[in-house]
Amino acid sequence: MPVDVIVSTDSVAVAAAKDATSTVPIVLQGTGNPVPAKLVASVDHPGANITGIIEAVPGIYDKRLQLLKDAFPNVVHVATIVQAGHPTTPGLLNALQAAARGTQLQLQVHQVGTAPDIESAFSTEGEQVDALFVGRQAFLATNKDRLVQLAARTGLPAMYSTREFVEAGGLMGYGASEEEIARRTAGVVDRILKGANPAETPIEQAATFEFVVNLTTAHTLGLSIPQAVLDQATAVIQ
Repeated sequence: MPVDVIVSTDSVAVAAAKDATSTVPIVLQGTGNPVPAKLVASVDHPGANITGIIEAVPGIYDKRLQLLKDAFPNVVHVATIVQAGHPTTPGLLNALQAAARGTQLQLQVHQVGTAPDIESAFSTEGEQVDALFVGRQAFLATNKDRLVQLAARTGLPAMYSTREFVEAGGLMGYGASEEEIARRTAGVVDRILKGANPAETPIEQAATFEFVVNLTTAHTLGLSIPQAVLDQATAVIQ
């Protein structure tokens, strides 16, 4: 279709769009880092028809795991659920492993791409699991309700990567403000429609982050979250 710009919230769609066109500008809306996925040359100089706003800022996984550790100090083994085959997964796992070393946590990675994969990821028989971490990739967001249900069934504390999981009944989540990203993405689109070259437009990073806690879920699971952690929350659902 003869469109003027393509906007996408997921790197899989960005990769497909890049394969389809090298001329139509593509704008990222809160995706993972496109550099490890080889979608752009760098965030400062994309060098292609892609620019936008990304959620994957330095230290974000350290913050997520540290909040989990602060809330539940006895946690050591964390079952980590990410999307299999997603272009951002290798970079995501590298960042998570580095963050885990810093917080003295051990990750047990489950890569899922189908509904049966999700069910299998929660079959922790034979594994020592103290908590859960769920990524923010498209397949996981699409299946957020099932993921939240299965997490509740385990009774384990879970950290999610976006607010929408917590609003669906997840325990807690830390991630970029989707409202801020949407607003700034619109600004990027506006500049491109006025003539800006995406190849020369630096990719911006999210600047506003949310830590959301669902106290109703905590009470249902019989989990107690320290006040010092609750004081860091930008929103509490109860």
